[in-house]
Amino acid sequence: MSRLSIALVVLAAAATVVLMVQVVADVVARNVFNSPIPATLELAQYYWMVLVVFGGLGYAQLRGEHVRATVLTHRLPASWQRATEVSALVLMAGFAALVAAYGWGEAVESTAIRETAAASSVLVWPMHWAVPVGAAALALQALVSVHLVLTRPQASRDRRQQEEPAR
Repeated sequence: MSRLSIALVVLAAAATVVLMVQVVADVVARNVFNSPIPATLELAQYYWMVLVVFGGLGYAQLRGEHVRATVLTHRLPASWQRATEVSALVLMAGFAALVAAYGWGEAVESTAIRETAAASSVLVWPMHWAVPVGAAALALQALVSVHLVLTRPQASRDRRQQEEPAR
């Protein structure tokens, strides 16, 4: 599972670089040559941004870098902390699975009609597949995290101690 998450974040990083280069080139072309690069907006919003967002979800979970609000839970006994962590991870996996299932349906429909952007002829259906793939990676990585919390309580305790505010 970690290999999939790493592969997706590498793709997201590449999309970030391409997005940056394309937008800078478009600004330069528009301001210097009075000729913007065609379809920059469509490519940025339908391709690069989708890859950036959904490509990094599983990796953020792999690294334990999703936002965590522990203002109350860090005061609980260790067994309750584990229970709340497992509950939160199961909810995350369930929500991500719902997003993946809905995204799958949208991607299938978009592919069937060969969807294009409204303002141009840029094909947008290929990037609809990033949603179910990225959300499924998050769901699976969350389930892996549940397994780790349940089988390696020391690892989750160490992570919680790192997150505790200084006293």
